[in-house]
Parts: sequence; structure tokens; C-alpha cells
Amino acid sequence: MAAGSGLTATADTSITNTIVGASSGYSSPTVNGLYCGLYTNNMTASTKSPTTGVEWLVASDGAYARQKMGSVSPFGWTIAAYANGTGVVWNNTSAVTQPAVTLNAQTVGSFGWNDAAGPTGGNVNMFADMGTPAAVPIGVQVILPAATGVVFTTY
Repeated sequence: MAAGSGLTATADTSITNTIVGASSGYSSPTVNGLYCGLYTNNMTASTKSPTTGVEWLVASDGAYARQKMGSVSPFGWTIAAYANGTGVVWNNTSAVTQPAVTLNAQTVGSFGWNDAAGPTGGNVNMFADMGTPAAVPIGVQVILPAATGVVFTTY
């Protein structure tokens, strides 16, 4: 499957339900209510499903914790206006730093923005796959730098 990014299929559907007035619509996360989680594999563009991603666990990396990231600018994102043929481009504006891996080396294949602090539970609202999953040895931190750490597009 091809790497992808954007809203998950569940978020797409629930936002659509909200727009058309269906009874089970989208529940927006609170300001500063998104948490960045790390996943061992891609969530894939074709399915846009967090069920294809396997989140890191405290049992395999004792320091792992979802990291808080704001939901709207200036709290964590800049969101460009829709452009025909491009979509809506999102950029993170706050660095996201995971604690250094402590127990076992990990692999990061995608990032998911969850509506719960976790380390498990909640919903993945957005995701960004890495082109190729990367090894993360013990003692290394995963860092998404501000403005360049993740850029993705929704249509």
C-alpha cells in the first residue's frame, strides 16, 4: 500500500455526517486536545485506517507516551486555504518530542493524532505515514521539528 496522510476514513465520514446534518456527526477535539502517537507501520493511503497501524506500547518502550499537540494555530498547526488541485496543506508549528526509547529498539512507520492522551484508546483523527518505516534505537528520540516535521494534505 502507498504511504499517505490526512484525515482518517472515520473522521472523513463523521465530518460528512455533520455537514449534512446526520445524527451521528463529528465531535471536534478540544483546543490543545490532540496527542501525537507513534505507530510501527504505515496506515496507508488506500484504507486511511488506524487499524492498520500498530501503536508503540509502554510494555515495549518504557518511556513511550503520546505527546500533546494543539489542534489549531497558533497552538500547533498552520492550515492553508484550499487550493484547487492541491487540497488543504497542514504544517505543524510546534515541535513534538518523544522521550528517548528505553527498553527495546522500535520502528516508526506513521504518526497518528489521537483525541485521547492514551497511551491507548481514543480515536485517531489524522495520520501521516513515513515513506519508509525507520528504526529507532534505544536512547534515540523521535522529534517532529516545528514547521518541517510533518506536512500533509486533505482534499
